[in-house]
Amino acid sequence: MKRLLALFIMITMLLAAGCAWGPQEEPVFEIRACLGPAPADLDPQNGGGLDRDTCSLQLFEGLTRYEAAGEPAGVDENMLSATVAPGQAASWEVSEDGLTWTFHLRDDICWSDGTPLAASDFVFAWQRLVDPRQDAPAAHLLSGVVAGAAEIAAGAASPDTLMVNAPDQRTFVVTLEQPAPWFPELVSLPALSPLPASAVKEYGAKWATAEHLLSNGPFAVAEEQEEGELRLVRNENYYDTKSVGPDALIFCFKDTEAEILQLYENGGCDFIQGFPTAAAAELGADCHALTRPGQDLLWFSCDRLPDWRVRAALALAVDEEKLAQALAGGQEPRRGLVDPFALLEDGSAWGDAENAPLTAALAAVYPDCDLSTVEGQRALAGQLLEQAKASGFDAAAPLTLICSEGALPQAVAGAVRDDIYAALGLTVEVSQLDRAAFDQALAEEDFDLARIAWQQPFSEAESYLAMFGGNSLCNYSRWRSLAYDGELTQIGQSAGEEKTALLYQAEQDLFAPGGFPVRALYGCGCQYAMKDITGAAFAPRAGYVFRQARPLTAEEEEAE
Repeated sequence: MKRLLALFIMITMLLAAGCAWGPQEEPVFEIRACLGPAPADLDPQNGGGLDRDTCSLQLFEGLTRYEAAGEPAGVDENMLSATVAPGQAASWEVSEDGLTWTFHLRDDICWSDGTPLAASDFVFAWQRLVDPRQDAPAAHLLSGVVAGAAEIAAGAASPDTLMVNAPDQRTFVVTLEQPAPWFPELVSLPALSPLPASAVKEYGAKWATAEHLLSNGPFAVAEEQEEGELRLVRNENYYDTKSVGPDALIFCFKDTEAEILQLYENGGCDFIQGFPTAAAAELGADCHALTRPGQDLLWFSCDRLPDWRVRAALALAVDEEKLAQALAGGQEPRRGLVDPFALLEDGSAWGDAENAPLTAALAAVYPDCDLSTVEGQRALAGQLLEQAKASGFDAAAPLTLICSEGALPQAVAGAVRDDIYAALGLTVEVSQLDRAAFDQALAEEDFDLARIAWQQPFSEAESYLAMFGGNSLCNYSRWRSLAYDGELTQIGQSAGEEKTALLYQAEQDLFAPGGFPVRALYGCGCQYAMKDITGAAFAPRAGYVFRQARPLTAEEEEAE
């Protein structure tokens, strides 16, 4: 009797403590993120910005995908570097000449409604991307890469001439114009994801609304939505759904940087980007900065500033270190032209050249000047300006610096203006223009200096240097050099280490006496704030990836 009584008491205590019979349900893990304003639609081909592409990365997947690697992307151990891995394609092979890529799709891939996904969905999507009638912001990604894309963009061929085909529903074949070792990463971008052809044809532009969207990535659009939010849930039809950490991912939309920051500080979300850069100190340990492709360039009009010494003086007057620190948004100072993220022939990145391209050629001509310091550079800038004045340059006339609208362009232009006045005493008038007026001023060369943001995530190093060739349509400076054109010809005829050496030399020669049509100011950066999450990943050419994210454990939170 006593044993029965003891057993009854034990069962009663267990039930009172909330112990349930059978397996316990895992707690729901949701991430609330705010990246900026609500997008006009969810079409991955209409992206291009960090906010849009981050959203698309969760919904769509290309032939390859980004996944978290073991190394942190920066100083934050909870934000990992993203590496490229097989995605919708399980494998691929490349022809001996590097031009034909054959991708073999997985057998178990489908759309979020369970409809099988076929190679023809890739053909449809890529042809739609390059169609000029679509006017897709990411159409340039294939131009000059996939055979036929450039002709289609120019209106000289129809989209169905793009050199992609599906010999069967599990095989997707692409023909390139030239070898591209970096092609596997290019096809991981959301703009190159497949599209549900039947849905696009049935609903038109409305296919990319929350009501009709079909996705093939780790998340799908939830049936129930709240105003001002986009709720995504784990895509149960995703071939690798077991690897998806969050049960739901909610994007909260705010129109201003201040609203984004306020939402985070009030506990309304776990991850933000696009907040005021000045809030970094306020956010403390939650806030981190990362670097991504793209940079701000300062162009000089060679017709309005024909004396190279004036252009060199202006270039040397700018303190890029101080500028990057003042912006405080993850920007890194630049001292040349080519973006460190630019690609070489073998697929490796250009990197941070140790040859100081901005001053390498001048150092040989002016050996007595210490060009390793800002003070030394500005001293030479003063000498060059005095020589130009003696040759007729009117230093009393104000110079016009044009930039586009926005707080960042205004801050950059203002800093450049102040540096030039402090170092050289020249007056620079900043003119902020809307997009149409800015483009017109560039086309008509109605400027002395121009600040231009240059973002080409998959540009080859050669393309930066080719901007200043005699036939370039992007040479806003109007600089011309037959000797430099000869260097570009030699580069085009070379390969391997010889070509790489010629590329580095050509960049130096842009900043030799007679040159200075441009200079880079800083590389693009981004800031984010994140709390109680680990395992997220950052792909500099695409955005943030939350597929493998998980909540911090109690031990990890304590270690923070």
